[in-house]
Amino acid sequence: MFISTCTIVALRCSKCSKIELYSLSRFSCGKAGQAKLFCECGHCLMVLTRKGRNLYHLQVGCLMCETKHIFKLQGKEIWHNHVHPLICENTGLELGYLGKREEVLQAVQRDERSIRDLVKELGFDQYFLNPAVMSRVLDCLGKISKGGQMSCSCGSRNLETEVFSDRIELSCPYCNAVGIIFAESVSDLQKLQAMEGIELEANSCRYLDDKRLKKKGKVKNK
Repeated sequence: MFISTCTIVALRCSKCSKIELYSLSRFSCGKAGQAKLFCECGHCLMVLTRKGRNLYHLQVGCLMCETKHIFKLQGKEIWHNHVHPLICENTGLELGYLGKREEVLQAVQRDERSIRDLVKELGFDQYFLNPAVMSRVLDCLGKISKGGQMSCSCGSRNLETEVFSDRIELSCPYCNAVGIIFAESVSDLQKLQAMEGIELEANSCRYLDDKRLKKKGKVKNK
């Protein structure tokens, strides 16, 4: 009988929202009994822990719940040719998939949802001042980030994102720099679309659009 020793994992990062493919071997846990998968942005995507001879716990961060879900799976459920979805019990969002590469790719392409669709589905459109603009601003920021055009002048490329009703704030966890992007009007969106990239200014807080481009007081490092 053929026993698979490798599976493909597709996981959506709870920090940058990207979804990537990773190879996971039966021997990944090693003697320590634990293995971790990391996103390109440096965020930990999954912690796989062996709990018994054939029992594993998968801890996965959730993009929407902002918490971590634990999936208790048998080895045959992880290393199997069929696709096994990892689903958020609160929202129904597919956090990722396990299985054969071709089938995992098909599942990702079939069920890939844009941030705009999730915003509408979960009712967040009632929270934003201008839901249509906010969704397009989020999409635009996603493309800028994916293209590697988002960074801080201190050298960091791992920016954190916080979404408010009228704006998005990007922050650098290393020097406390903050960049504010408004999402209230079409002109706000057009200004963002005209940007070739985004670079925060180290140790400062500033607006990133031309209309409100003025430096605020220096942010002191903690």
